[in-house]
Amino acid sequence: YDLQVAFNYVSVRCMLGGIDADTKTRLEVALRRTPHSVLLTNQWLSAAIGMAQQKACPGLGLAEVRDWVGAALQNPVIMDPNVRNQDVEPLLAQLALAQGEPDEALRHFDLALRALPSPDTAARQAVMLAEHEYFAQALRHLDTYESLRGQIRDPGRGMGWVHARVLESQGYWPHEMAHLREGLREALQQQQAGVK
Repeated sequence: YDLQVAFNYVSVRCMLGGIDADTKTRLEVALRRTPHSVLLTNQWLSAAIGMAQQKACPGLGLAEVRDWVGAALQNPVIMDPNVRNQDVEPLLAQLALAQGEPDEALRHFDLALRALPSPDTAARQAVMLAEHEYFAQALRHLDTYESLRGQIRDPGRGMGWVHARVLESQGYWPHEMAHLREGLREALQQQQAGVK
């Protein structure tokens, strides 16, 4: 049930012409039973969504990725609420975006953000919504972030703390969020004007 082996096997199969039902099933089993490698799971499945959208691997579509995410959600390690919300909800949001479901994507991004509120996460997820022209949902996601600002965790000591203090002294995130909001509002206005 070593996910690194399983993911590499699927990747090699893709390079050799595509994946079959047996390959898909083997990865599902590994995802259900692996005792660790949550970060690797998130990264690989996120990349698989992109591959499915680009049709870069025969036999790999969004349905297969959704099945793999579903298998991961049956794993007790991954079903830990913090792990699921931080690592799996963004994958579900990406799948929703790929399938043209902006409100569902927003719901999953909001769950992920509530699990670990941070300005960089909020901005990155809002940009992902905007890249699909879901400007209203992107603005609502930033509203969710604003409601959570008091819950942002202290990065502790070390370089994370230094980085956070430098950004704070520069007023980086307030400036960036204001700039992002302004761009989203303009894009939404243009989108609405084009519909009329």
